[in-house]
Amino acid sequence: MTGMLSYEYFVEYYHTIICIFALSFSILIFILYYHGVFYKVEVKTARPPFTKDIFVVYKFTQNYTESRDLLTEVQNIAPDFDSFSIYHENF
Repeated sequence: MTGMLSYEYFVEYYHTIICIFALSFSILIFILYYHGVFYKVEVKTARPPFTKDIFVVYKFTQNYTESRDLLTEVQNIAPDFDSFSIYHENF
């Protein structure tokens, strides 16, 4: 039997076949490691990282063009507070 899938063909190229399988397995393990499959997840409860009291204000505007004016207004009302804004648009 001298075909492509013969035993002699396998014996002749088994090092190459083993290397291809080993390389494929190594790449698979690396991808799984890179994406965090092997990381241990630690779940715990703790106090929040901030120590000061938090002051939360909610303001609402209708469109994106008014959001900058709204943030400027908030910063003028409470200049000593750190502030951030979140813009959410419902389609």
